[in-house]
Amino acid sequence: MLYIKKMSIGGNKMKFKLGTQFYLSAFLSIVLITHVIMLFDSMIRQVYACTIQNAIGCIVITILYLTKKKSNPFVMIFFILLHLELQVFMAIFFMGWKMQFQYYYLGIMVFSVLMSFPLDSRELTKKQKFLGISSTVLFFSSYIISRNINPLYTIPEKIADRIALLNYISIFSGLAFLSNLFRMNAIRFAYMMRNQSLRDELTKLYNRRGIRAEMDRAIDAMQTEGIPYAVAIFDIDDFKLINDTYGHDMGDEVLKKIGKILQDFENEIITACRWGGEEFLLIRQNSIYKESMEILAHKIAGKISQLEFNSDGTEFKVTVTAGCANSDPELSLNETLKIADNRLYHGKQTGKNKIVSYDINQ
Repeated sequence: MLYIKKMSIGGNKMKFKLGTQFYLSAFLSIVLITHVIMLFDSMIRQVYACTIQNAIGCIVITILYLTKKKSNPFVMIFFILLHLELQVFMAIFFMGWKMQFQYYYLGIMVFSVLMSFPLDSRELTKKQKFLGISSTVLFFSSYIISRNINPLYTIPEKIADRIALLNYISIFSGLAFLSNLFRMNAIRFAYMMRNQSLRDELTKLYNRRGIRAEMDRAIDAMQTEGIPYAVAIFDIDDFKLINDTYGHDMGDEVLKKIGKILQDFENEIITACRWGGEEFLLIRQNSIYKESMEILAHKIAGKISQLEFNSDGTEFKVTVTAGCANSDPELSLNETLKIADNRLYHGKQTGKNKIVSYDINQ
């Protein structure tokens, strides 16, 4: 879990300024402060039942606070739930049901159920079922027990109201923390699902849909500010032969490693995607110099040619052919891509393992 989490979708940046650790710390801090206030208040008023209850609460919450970074989320949620359940049982035993602890426990139930709700699956895990069912069972157990025992202490109504108010504060602060955490998890899940739809599963590069946002950004910069862009389409030479000779698993390995090289060249103005099959597209925004894409393509092709593959003791290397094209105000993106594709085809027809790039008007 991180204090700060940053994510991006296409060309738009989306930031989580505060992460799970912050909200967990805030929640535990509020609960601890509540216990401390109730502890001192009960000591001053000599309400020893509340003093014992809140002293135990302070100790448990302090331990949870100190160990939160080392515990996994389920363990932390379980012990928070266990602490709240212990507090309710003690309250019932010492003071009975009139302290509004039924609402305190209803908060626990909501806490457990929401934390058990799976975002990425239609089925609950065993741990999630445990949290949801145990909370419900213990709530009704508390109610039944409270109806069959006499509390050890009789608490004055004035003090009971003060304690009930503090309990409400704990409940609402906890639910506020929980709802925000649940919202963050939902956003993360939505981001994950959208990111999967925008990325090629094998190479982890953008797919055609994913790179659309970068294309739109390049087109907008070209139309509004006159900032040019450039594209390059790479094709793995003799890729079908690689699949036929060494198998599709080795072919996938070739695609992965080439995808990794392209990822290494990505930055704020350079974006790569798997264009289809064994083809990769590179788009460079703010490409002021016409030769810049050609130089970049040569660097990438050089890195790819240095890759070494081994299949059952047989070593081989791969090469790529690329066609480059620079933007022009009079041409659409599709027309620019068509020029790059024609140059790629020309490179394939004239020997492969080359970068074909020349002025867009020639």
